[in-house]
Amino acid sequence: MLKICKNCNKEYNARKSKQNFCSRKCTYEYRSKYLVGENACNYKNGNRTKVKTICDYCGKEILKEKQFIDKWNKNFCNRNCQIEYYKLHSKEVSGENSPRYSQVEVSCEQCGKLFKTYYSTRDKAKFCSKKCRNDWQSQMMLGYKHYNWHGGKTNWKSSMMAKREYKNWREQVLKRDDYTCQKCGNKTNLLHAHHKKDVVHYPELIFDVDNGLTLCSKCHAKEHSKK
Repeated sequence: MLKICKNCNKEYNARKSKQNFCSRKCTYEYRSKYLVGENACNYKNGNRTKVKTICDYCGKEILKEKQFIDKWNKNFCNRNCQIEYYKLHSKEVSGENSPRYSQVEVSCEQCGKLFKTYYSTRDKAKFCSKKCRNDWQSQMMLGYKHYNWHGGKTNWKSSMMAKREYKNWREQVLKRDDYTCQKCGNKTNLLHAHHKKDVVHYPELIFDVDNGLTLCSKCHAKEHSKK
């Protein structure tokens, strides 16, 4: 089929009826001349039109699509210029000055202190620290308020030893005695904090550090066997 090329106006043999150019070269030349800007098939409000702008780091004139110029405050000719620019202006674009900064202030449910969290987690963040979270749990999930409450079946001793006050008291006693048994001088992993005056007759001295003594497991057993 003989046809006339749209680009060079030469006559050529077309294999298909829809073929309008004699070669790929003519196809690309025609598109680069006429199918640009508003005539392009993927033209959208001129967003993809390349316009001249200046690189904010080296000052070189560059061509960049309009959609990226409208989107970003800074423009760079390459990745290296972008890295070097932000090295020089790191303080200006970090923290609250960063365009991606998205932290908001939230009030702690335990102490009422204002703390910062990410915008995406503002509804989940309730406490400013682990200490406030633990304090809240010790108050709101104590006894029958706890989700695992079964009518107070745990004995008094186990309940007392599970408290945070007891754990703090034990740690203070062991630290004061340099993690050493005060009877045999043994330094072992099996160290106990022993009450000099028993907790049954002296409940007010349960968390008194002066009433505590570091003993190994064997010495602790011997101490109770005397009683």
